[in-house]
Amino acid sequence: MSLTNMTIEELETLSYTKIAEMYLHENKKTLSTNELFKEVCNLLQMTEDEYADNITDFFQSLSTTKEFILIVVNYIETNN
Repeated sequence: MSLTNMTIEELETLSYTKIAEMYLHENKKTLSTNELFKEVCNLLQMTEDEYADNITDFFQSLSTTKEFILIVVNYIETNN
């Protein structure tokens, strides 16, 4: 299912990293960590404060999963 076809309720059942992975696959572009999380937040209709409160957790999740690789400082793509 496409992210754009999912409801907010459906998106909220997914982790930030899963939404990020789906976003990268659907859009086929490389983004910085900040840009990618901003897209995740936009999909979840999060506020700027929620973005600021959660960006560190998002970065930590990206750093510990093997689904993403760092290709240039702060730029990531999926490892699939």
